Amino acid sequence: MPKEQLLGNLRQFRWLSICVGSCFVVGFGMVAACGESAARKGFNGGSGLVPPPTATVGATTTGTAKPTAGANYTVSVKAASVDLRTFGTGVNECTDLTATLTAAGKPAVDVEVTFEAVATDGQKDKGEANPAKARTDEKGTASSKYCSGKEEGEIVVKAVAGASSANTAEIKVTSVPAYRFSWKDRKSKSFAQRAREVKSSSEKLTELLSSSPEDTDAAKPIPLSLRGSSNDCTQVEFELTRDGLAVSGEKIAFATQEEFPVGVKLAVREGTGLTKDNPVSGKSYAYYEATSNADGVFQVPVCSGTLPGNIQLSASYLESDGRVHDTKSPLIVMSGGVANYGFLSLTFDALNSRVVSADTFTNTQKILAFIARLGTLNDGAIIKSYPLSAVAEMGKVLVEGNGFPNDAGEVKFKYEALNLSGQRPFAKHPTLPDLQYNVDSGYSACDPLRFSSTGPIPFFTLAENWRSTLVYYIRGAEFARVNNTAGVFDATKAFGIWDVNQNGVYDGNFVNNQSIDQITFVPANRTQASFNPSVDDWFIDLPGPFVDANENGQYDGGEPLIGDKYSEPNKKYDTDAYIWKSVVLPLNLGATAYSLQHSRISSTVNDYTPTTEWTNYLAFLQSLNTAGYGTRILSSNDTQLFGRGTTIETSDTSPIGMSQYLYFHAQDKCGNPLPGGKKISANYVVDVEKARIGPRDVTAHFSTQPYDGLREASKRLLSKADGSSEAIVNFDILDHPAKKASYPIEMKVTIGACRSECTGDLHPDVANNPPVFCSAETGRMELTVEGDVTISHNVSIPEVFENGHGGVVNSQNKCGCAIGATRQGSVCKCPTGTSLSDATGTCVLPP
Repeated sequence: MPKEQLLGNLRQFRWLSICVGSCFVVGFGMVAACGESAARKGFNGGSGLVPPPTATVGATTTGTAKPTAGANYTVSVKAASVDLRTFGTGVNECTDLTATLTAAGKPAVDVEVTFEAVATDGQKDKGEANPAKARTDEKGTASSKYCSGKEEGEIVVKAVAGASSANTAEIKVTSVPAYRFSWKDRKSKSFAQRAREVKSSSEKLTELLSSSPEDTDAAKPIPLSLRGSSNDCTQVEFELTRDGLAVSGEKIAFATQEEFPVGVKLAVREGTGLTKDNPVSGKSYAYYEATSNADGVFQVPVCSGTLPGNIQLSASYLESDGRVHDTKSPLIVMSGGVANYGFLSLTFDALNSRVVSADTFTNTQKILAFIARLGTLNDGAIIKSYPLSAVAEMGKVLVEGNGFPNDAGEVKFKYEALNLSGQRPFAKHPTLPDLQYNVDSGYSACDPLRFSSTGPIPFFTLAENWRSTLVYYIRGAEFARVNNTAGVFDATKAFGIWDVNQNGVYDGNFVNNQSIDQITFVPANRTQASFNPSVDDWFIDLPGPFVDANENGQYDGGEPLIGDKYSEPNKKYDTDAYIWKSVVLPLNLGATAYSLQHSRISSTVNDYTPTTEWTNYLAFLQSLNTAGYGTRILSSNDTQLFGRGTTIETSDTSPIGMSQYLYFHAQDKCGNPLPGGKKISANYVVDVEKARIGPRDVTAHFSTQPYDGLREASKRLLSKADGSSEAIVNFDILDHPAKKASYPIEMKVTIGACRSECTGDLHPDVANNPPVFCSAETGRMELTVEGDVTISHNVSIPEVFENGHGGVVNSQNKCGCAIGATRQGSVCKCPTGTSLSDATGTCVLPP
């Protein structure tokens, strides 16, 4: 049947009742005649509607009718609303359906009613009734709902019970705009753009419109880092479309949750954020009113605060008909931040620390590895958008990965000294004689014996001319200390400090009437003298990075600059500036005999008696440091070399052995410490040997000084000194308190007791106290500093015991021979033909 004819019949049926016999009944509030003519008008022609059953209607009675199979009922069905909308999605408007059944004038109870939607306009997606089946209650009514489909048109819902049925009035389904309001991933295409592409392709727009919005709950959090006052900012985008087309010019307010983290604002970096108070809770939230652009996109600026935390943006869009669309962003997580000066540090090569193995006349093959470790003021990952750079006073620096930190906030780089003949560090002490050497003569490197005739020169002073300063820097935040009870940093009331010694705290100690750290900014109504670092707020106020070649804590003209010009501390707390630190790298040019032997530091050095009391050792080191010049380089004819003038021989009256504490220095020929991991071994060598009767062992033992036992393990002088004849130089001894004493290491040399007992014709006076006899010898203790395989450098130092002629291990004669007996080695013998008289202790003839 054509649509027009079917629609006409349905419209006519809309006003008919269900006919029973030849009587009149009321259906839908109208009176109509029943009979064949009515049946021909409205219930034939394949309309899909079932004609009413033929039955006899009796008088109305009370009570209920029980259902019977195939029974005829009087059926009516109503829709609560006959005007519905479709939004082109799977979720549309619905209306309530109520079907009423009677049988013989009584409510038909517990009868199954089937509800079916019938399209009058041929819609494929016509919607449906849900539930499709329901049973009548004690009033004879059954309930369901009809929800529109995606297509517009006219619908009737048919209610069928047994052999009877009825239709609702026409339900008009009209299409309304499909709005879509959601968070937009900035990496993905906009919904409007995808909709335009769909329209130009074979894909159905309705399928796109029915797709669910982005799952914001499953979306990855949006990271923001904590920078401080300058903030880390981003834009969070939302999108509004209507039937797949962008809706522009709409203004919507976006808001955070209540009690958002301190300092968070919905504004650009330079702007001021707005907040409101919830009148019910009294708590505030931040908000921002955004207007959609031509693509229907709202851009909401978000800036982090000063404390870690999370926020989530939400908003609602109200259609003109009252329909509300809600959306929210993923979590915006604020943690970590840019590198902070207080957490900027280096770790060194596990073997060599800061000491660079270098060679004077060739490019070194030894490369020193570093790891710069970057930390943030708050917990979280470091921002990886800024690279770290490194510059050295001399030599070559190679930064890996273009300086960008890895996920752990680390940057690796390497340093090598290069050729020291043509490249030398800047002179911290330019008047030292070694600077007068002629490069062409081959003496451009440190060679103290070349100028020892000019007078004593401290090794510690000389060493400062032979080390390279390295600077590493990155964009980040200066460090600030908050001491006030409010817990909020106020830069206008904080003191600025140039942290000269780079330890991250204020050091007000004065050296030569100058403070170690410099105060750069004094708050209003305060004085520099009133500053109390434990009470007042303060911040590190950095100058522009530069290479402090002469290590005096200030920029001097001629020192290498980083950038176009030097900039003084700006007297402001900066959270987006270059933060930097430097490190001094000693250039180790190899050990020599005189660098290890020169020990005439002060008159106390040979008088020092070791003790288990670490305080005595500390006092000893202090006395060396206050001597004014540390280890001196003496003239070439000076006799005060290591050990000379120190007697370590035993006397005939002391058979039990003797010990002597000797010192040498873990330094190279320029006064710099030996590289970490260098092995130093001691070995006793006999030079002049007499009859080997009862030899006495000569041993050397290295030991850790008591004070070192209180230091962190990596910063002791030795990493191994357990009493054996070997010692290992520690990997990070540059800043050891004994550096001005040129890193003295203690070695105990022991001549063991005589172990050869005398035999033969002994005098009775020594019978109960076995005497000993040992021969004499002359020997030396030899020290060997392990060579570096890359520069093939071994140092062997013969150490003398007495007067520069070798140590004399005197003979021991405690044999106590009988009177008249002679000693042959350790054996006493009476003359031939005589024997020992026990009574007199004399060799006598036989009776």
